[in-house]
Amino acid sequence: MLNIFSTSSVTTARVPCLMYDHTYRLGVAWENVGYNQPPHLGYYLPDATAARFTVEESGMNEAGDSLFITIHYVNCTTAAVSKVTRPDGTTATLTSAGFKLTKDATLCTLTIAGKPTDNGTWQFDLKAATPANGIATTETISVEVSGADGIMEMKNEKVKNEKCDDAIYDLQGRKVNSINMRGIYVKKGKKVVIK
Repeated sequence: MLNIFSTSSVTTARVPCLMYDHTYRLGVAWENVGYNQPPHLGYYLPDATAARFTVEESGMNEAGDSLFITIHYVNCTTAAVSKVTRPDGTTATLTSAGFKLTKDATLCTLTIAGKPTDNGTWQFDLKAATPANGIATTETISVEVSGADGIMEMKNEKVKNEKCDDAIYDLQGRKVNSINMRGIYVKKGKKVVIK
């Protein structure tokens, strides 16, 4: 007999199959052969539901003067560009900087297109709307524009969780409110040892 458990609740979270994690798969195996310990994941599951952005395609059009960037988003309903930073350091909205945003909800992509007015590094701050794990996430896409050559380099900067900038985590990736025991903790991406 086969039991299938399902739900009618819609979710925007995409979680990989737990059996793909070797730590969990091993735990299931030892549970099934009599070692009575529940299986645990090798990673912190809420991190798997964090909103993420991936640059799928970028470049200049045939005339060599208009920039386009196509970004794929997961684990959020949509995304928006909160601000644009020009090469001279001034900030603007997407439309006032001369760019246009096109969204495709079916493919979970958004495309930024427009003509950069200056050479140098342009930064586009993306913000996830309704993230699956409830943590507001922003990410900065940096584009280096140099004259008629177009784009020299593009990179994604580290995802920043706005609610967790000063958060402290244990080695299992769990957020702790305060450090009251000896051990190793992570704060702002750095190791903290309490003896």
